[in-house]
Amino acid sequence: MTIKVLLVDENRQRVERIKHELELYDYQVFTVVDVHEDLFSTITDKQPDIAIIDLESSRRDTIESLSRIKSCYPRPMVMLTEHQENIQRLKAYGLEGYAVDGISPKWVRTIIDMTLHNNQQKSNILSELEMAKLKLDQQNTINKAKCFIMEKLKCGENEAYRSMRSYAMNHRHSMVEVANIILAKLS
Repeated sequence: MTIKVLLVDENRQRVERIKHELELYDYQVFTVVDVHEDLFSTITDKQPDIAIIDLESSRRDTIESLSRIKSCYPRPMVMLTEHQENIQRLKAYGLEGYAVDGISPKWVRTIIDMTLHNNQQKSNILSELEMAKLKLDQQNTINKAKCFIMEKLKCGENEAYRSMRSYAMNHRHSMVEVANIILAKLS
């Protein structure tokens, strides 16, 4: 899979060095040298896997605008900066940042690889979290329905569960579907 990289930097020589290095490793590189160009349109048009922006050559409001772009187009965005104080601002906006004295093309490749790897791990963790939340919500729905049955039929938890399970099997529903049917009748 070819990784698409957007480079935003006013320094044409540096852009060409970085682009050349990345293309040696089969990265597909798009460049923006004019930082006043509409980055949102460029990002949505090119759909890069990662954007690397030199903060030192960018407009003052770049961090804020990139934060808005990232909320609409959730891809890793790395801001390269020579000033340590910018790192905290970058973190506050959810952007990745690295303090560097000079931008070596080989370091940029390493930064891309690490950022994409970390982003994938974060995405996997968030997916697992969403799945766990869904299962917990489903279990809570089943428990509420069980409590309703226990109260209505004056029975124990096991009997309420067996009653729900029997209905689910006879009507080819999942337990959570049965629970939702029961709870819908309460409304």
